[in-house]
Amino acid sequence: MKYLIITLFTCFSVLNANSQKVHRWYQDGKVVFQLKHYVKKPITESGIVNIDAFQFLKDVKATFGVQKISQLHPGIDDRLLSRTYQVEFSQINKVSELVTYLSELNELEYAERKELHESFLSPNDQYYSNSFNSGQWALFQIDAPLAWDISTGSSDIVVAVTDNAINISHPDLVNKMVPGWDAVDNDNDPSPCGGNDGFHGSHVSGIVGAETNNNIGIASIGYNVSIMPVKIGDCNTGSLTSGYDGIIWAADNGADVINMSWGGGGSSNYGQNVCSYAWNLGTILIAAAGNDGTNQQFYPAAYDDVVSVASTTTGDSKSSFSQYGTWVSISAPGSSILSTDEGSSYQVTQGTSMASPAVAGSIALLLERCPKIDQQTIQSFLKQSLKPRPGQKNIFGDGQLNTSSLLEQSTDLRNISSSDPNLEFLDGDTIQLSLAQGLDSLTWSTGNTNRFQEVSASGTFYASFSNQYACPASSDTLMTIKHYPKQFSLPSDTAFCVGSSFGLSGGFDTYLWSTGETSPSITPLRDGNFGLITTDSNSSQWRDSILLREIFPIPIPFLGNDTSICRGDLLVLYPGPYSAYKWSNGSELAVQNIRKAGTVAVTVTDSNQCIGNTQIEVFQETCIKPTGIEASAAFEAKLFPNPSNGISMLELNEAPEAILILNAKGQAVRQISRPIDRKMTIEAQGEGLYVVQLRYANGNFQNIKWLVQ
Repeated sequence: MKYLIITLFTCFSVLNANSQKVHRWYQDGKVVFQLKHYVKKPITESGIVNIDAFQFLKDVKATFGVQKISQLHPGIDDRLLSRTYQVEFSQINKVSELVTYLSELNELEYAERKELHESFLSPNDQYYSNSFNSGQWALFQIDAPLAWDISTGSSDIVVAVTDNAINISHPDLVNKMVPGWDAVDNDNDPSPCGGNDGFHGSHVSGIVGAETNNNIGIASIGYNVSIMPVKIGDCNTGSLTSGYDGIIWAADNGADVINMSWGGGGSSNYGQNVCSYAWNLGTILIAAAGNDGTNQQFYPAAYDDVVSVASTTTGDSKSSFSQYGTWVSISAPGSSILSTDEGSSYQVTQGTSMASPAVAGSIALLLERCPKIDQQTIQSFLKQSLKPRPGQKNIFGDGQLNTSSLLEQSTDLRNISSSDPNLEFLDGDTIQLSLAQGLDSLTWSTGNTNRFQEVSASGTFYASFSNQYACPASSDTLMTIKHYPKQFSLPSDTAFCVGSSFGLSGGFDTYLWSTGETSPSITPLRDGNFGLITTDSNSSQWRDSILLREIFPIPIPFLGNDTSICRGDLLVLYPGPYSAYKWSNGSELAVQNIRKAGTVAVTVTDSNQCIGNTQIEVFQETCIKPTGIEASAAFEAKLFPNPSNGISMLELNEAPEAILILNAKGQAVRQISRPIDRKMTIEAQGEGLYVVQLRYANGNFQNIKWLVQ
């Protein structure tokens, strides 16, 4: 019999794709329909129906070239699937007319094209390499090593791999197989045959459950889980032809999880009914989202009751080939994945086909840990455990797979509420237990049944639970608590200057800081939490900690590079202003009037109370100064108000040759030549310290400090 054709993305995929003449996502010459509940089902022989048994098909047999009618699932105990039939016809270009004709009949629930699926395997192009963590980077990406600390699975948990074919004799698979099925030829041999080399199915099987810890080959996320090989690929061409038949057989034969690394862009009632049938039997269905790199929905991944899986690469970014969209459930590593091949070796390939079995194997570990867990709770645990991707739900679904987090959903003491991750507590601290979903009760070894256990002494504490899902880790979980009475206190300040020290002045025999230092005090160079444990002469230990929220830099004042100054010139600090100044001559002003050569030093304090200092060597006066002496009292001018907001009045006793307004750097910002008025308004260019210099014809000059604020 001819069934669903599913092409692989391999060297022969082009041939199979070209053999489809009407539509990429639907099989040529096949239509599926379902009889309404009141229509009598015709007699079948091995599922084959006489063409004339349906009058509505007998009437159009010649028009569409009807060749064969078959009941897809004879004997199945399902009211929908038992009434589902397939018609095969030769006039493949008239498929739309046939579907329209059948859909208008009162006897049928629906009529539709039969889907065409593809397994989601991408070739090893130059942008993909076998360089990620020695070929198994994906296991670390999903935190498999941490997950295996919780569960390594069980052979009692069975993951069905529905795929083209599976090499059940591969040395890394042979000990993991349970009896399988060939859904194409209806026998119990799922091995490769003819043009079906079984590479895809063998590769997927290795990801799910290759034998682990056996000194050869690869490790698998499923570790000890069993694999049910279900062949859905045709032997002649290698194309998949019986995907939905394989799902039904796996569900009927006890598969806990069914992996479907295949699919297509077409949808149907029939496909949804098959997936619903498996779900109703208690099976979890996992499907690859597709490799077209678009947001188009692929099926069966997009059906209800199916977990759809997109692919990611290193850095948790989307694989370039992966489907994406809000219809995707989750994502998992699928680029450059090393796994078993169709022979006895290993090969790297990629695709959402490789991401899907990582999820299937992870769920198998959860089923081993919680054998009574239901499907809805599995989906809830899975969603809660995903690594979120804020703002990217349209790409990654609800998030990215983290197997360790998934298993932790069933772990009792998984979250301790404390600022100290080492379970070291002070007086007054409490331990808070975070209950996972399904944990019904709690009893501490102290007899306390509350979620909070007060710590008053060092020791060990146990907590036991009952669990409706039979998660075995819910009994006797141990915590060792170190309790430290608080006999000293560190400073309460939460901000320090670089170079500042804090701690104790003494009084204890030993000191151990969280930084590893063993002195009574330390000088922090970064922010963060700093803890101190001390030991007294009686070997008693005491503990405290301080959280530094900010470390302020030391101010670095700058006096400039010009060491040749004139008598009466000013030294001004940059940047500024500071909250306090201390010059070497005792002055506490913001500026310093230098009158002789030598060393000039200054210490400043900024707004954070951090202290900095600098100094400069002032050599002999070599600059050119105006001739004459400073102006006498008869020439002195007045400037008011001073300080000012930037506008002041200058009152002259004698008219100078020029008036210069100098900024703090000594640069002239304004010059007035031969002023006529004895009173004038002058205006500054921003806040700061200025010098108003008056130069007279006889060589005398006068400097007036002008502060603008």
